Amino acid sequence: YDDKIRPKYYAGDNMKNMLIIDGHSDFLEASLDKNIHIDNKDLMFNLEDAYINRPYIQLSSLFIHTKYIQDGNGYARAVDMLNKFEKEYELFKDKYRLEKIIDNNSLNKVITQNKIGILLTIENLGLIGSEISKIKEFYDKGVSVISLTWNDQNLIASGAKTINDIGITKDGYKCIDEINKLGITIDVSHLSKKGFKDLMKINQNRIVATHSCVKKLCD
Repeated sequence: YDDKIRPKYYAGDNMKNMLIIDGHSDFLEASLDKNIHIDNKDLMFNLEDAYINRPYIQLSSLFIHTKYIQDGNGYARAVDMLNKFEKEYELFKDKYRLEKIIDNNSLNKVITQNKIGILLTIENLGLIGSEISKIKEFYDKGVSVISLTWNDQNLIASGAKTINDIGITKDGYKCIDEINKLGITIDVSHLSKKGFKDLMKINQNRIVATHSCVKKLCD
């Protein structure tokens, strides 16, 4: 939305008892590339707007486009994004009542203490290449939701726009096993049709679809 229509959608006091949860935003990528703070109102999600509508929970993706994986910079870019967030968190956690959601305790703090909760996710696990140990590395830094793909094929699975849909790969099955052991939630958004079916045969934990359309409405 823009400034002209913002008042129409402003939650304000009428929604002060409502918990707002946004399942997906790429604002961390935008803040990194534009070199701006995460309270900048140019961002689709920003702390200024979220603060007005607390309690507010934002699933915040470390999104890696296929091109960065193809040129070998996917992992480094995700780390840069994560480091940027950590600096922003320390800068703004008191001013905007920020809370990193890493467990039930931190989730409850967001709700009971009227905070902004940030839950870190990865969009496109292809950024790790074949180095499965990197999954725990991100988990230890607070990532608790992971999507296996973006739209394209990677070493783990086929994306939603892959022409030759091969589903989950051998490396992908190993990654899913590690994800399940750590208790990470898998996001099936952007996953191919066969990839989804393969996943559901073996996945042991909960799944989410954070930003997917309904197939019945849009095939």
